[in-house]
Amino acid sequence: MAGSLPLGVVVAPEPVARVGEGFLSDTGLAAVFEELLVGYGGYDLEPLLRAPLADPAAIADRQAVMRDLDRPALEAAARGFLLGLAQARDALAQSRRLFPKRQKTYFRVVAWRRYLEAVRTLAARLAGHPPASVGLQGARAYLEAYLERPSVAARAREAEAILGALLEVRYLLHIEEGRVAVYPPEDLPDLAARVAATFSRFGAPDGDDGGLRPPPRGLEMNHVEEEILEGVAKLHPDLFARLERFAGELADFEDPGVRALERGLAFFLAYRDHIAPLREAGLAFSYPRVVPGAVSRARRAFPLDLARAREGRVVANDFAFDGGRVLVVTGPNQGGKTTFARTVAQVHYLAALGYPVPAGAARIPPITAFFSHFPRRERAEDPRSRLEDDLLRMKPLVTGSGPGSLAVLNEPFASATAPDALELSLRVRDRLRKSGGLVVWVTFLPELARGEGVLSYVAQTDPEDPTRRTFRVVPAPPAERAYAEILARRLGLSYPELKARLARWKSG
Repeated sequence: MAGSLPLGVVVAPEPVARVGEGFLSDTGLAAVFEELLVGYGGYDLEPLLRAPLADPAAIADRQAVMRDLDRPALEAAARGFLLGLAQARDALAQSRRLFPKRQKTYFRVVAWRRYLEAVRTLAARLAGHPPASVGLQGARAYLEAYLERPSVAARAREAEAILGALLEVRYLLHIEEGRVAVYPPEDLPDLAARVAATFSRFGAPDGDDGGLRPPPRGLEMNHVEEEILEGVAKLHPDLFARLERFAGELADFEDPGVRALERGLAFFLAYRDHIAPLREAGLAFSYPRVVPGAVSRARRAFPLDLARAREGRVVANDFAFDGGRVLVVTGPNQGGKTTFARTVAQVHYLAALGYPVPAGAARIPPITAFFSHFPRRERAEDPRSRLEDDLLRMKPLVTGSGPGSLAVLNEPFASATAPDALELSLRVRDRLRKSGGLVVWVTFLPELARGEGVLSYVAQTDPEDPTRRTFRVVPAPPAERAYAEILARRLGLSYPELKARLARWKSG
């Protein structure tokens, strides 16, 4: 374990599930990931977010790391590690930006020390708070082995020796008539000490220790300071030559394993940061059980993108593929059908990343392929009709679906006439049902919600006011035209009412 890259099995294992074109944008996950990456842009996390896992064991490994990070001590250790490495890179960047050669070499050594300190601190915290996950156990073993490498230990001793010696450097400045000279401290009296001693009788302001300090300023040196530094280097040629030699050995000191560990921890912490406000708002997240052959089900599930946009004010729903593999959603427009379908997709995809899912509880099978078919805007330059485009985009979904796949469809063939749309939809639905994958189908055709292996879910309205949507989606027989008839009666537009109005109009 000590010789392998830490978190390698957790962060980028094989195999990964196939993700169909447009799936992330159709299901709202693209917006989730875009927001999630804010503040984590330097870790190259997007490829990991686009590579859901198909192996339940690998998913369980990731979940175990996330559970470890639920422990405050380990979460703080991981965040401190990322911060320490970021500070090391800041020092390294300063070494590149600064012009004087002496400063460049110094900050390169400082960067190395900060880097090493971040590694040491994380290794110590993992030892003090032993993790339960294989991933973080492997990380601890790797870091400890890294610190014990002869080359690393030797560099650590050299860095401490050089920086410690630099702290002991003393010199005196002699300033007279616009000229500045550097002298060893024993060659001239320390006038600064005399001035401090003279004025010490007057006391020091509150919060001041009486010492003389230069005003705060940036790291950039002016030409006078550069000359002073060169003068100090001439007083200590062996030390500064040692500093330069050592800095030259630190051209690329970052270890690939440490970098992999950093990226892995960022992958987990980015999601924790993203869902933290929703947890504080009282929404539940859970670690799903991912079991081959399991009936896919979840309780109190909600769409992550909508919950973030509405600051936690979202309606949660249950779903279960119990007795069928095709879940057909019908109901009134703007009733939450598409949001429900996206919720099902998000629960399965986020579970495949090893993340806790937006649901009170979930038990799902592993998914090997994710597909979607949502309406696309027509483009003037596209010679194809809407129906032709629907059919062409449907082909990879139908041919790619199979045992272990998940397909989410939102009112396909809406541009066709109702009879044509029904015939095409029935053919595709039955083909997908026989493929053995899971299907969520949002439709305005209630006929699709009947048949063997088909589950009917209906978006609900308020029984007292059918015009008010509740955004609850529950198992129920398809409503046919009941909603339209109720709405027509409420507005005085039912067939008997219209017939009576016409009769009165003709007679009067």
